[in-house]
Amino acid sequence: MPPQMKAYPDGLEILPLPRDLPDPGVSATAVRAGVAAPARPLDAAHLGRILFLGAGVVRSGERDGRRIPRLTAS
Repeated sequence: MPPQMKAYPDGLEILPLPRDLPDPGVSATAVRAGVAAPARPLDAAHLGRILFLGAGVVRSGERDGRRIPRLTAS
């Protein structure tokens, strides 16, 4: 069975992403109705939002000294 996630070599720089997700500037119901969100440059906060919502990681835990992600049901 393949690994659950990609492994990276030790010693790479870790870039912490913001934990507070930015307001997208438009409600979910407006987007569903076809209203476009205003264009903004992609910064660390927006990248964190995309990765968090896209990957489905809702929390993480630790077992035997290893970080274990908890994913939403797909």
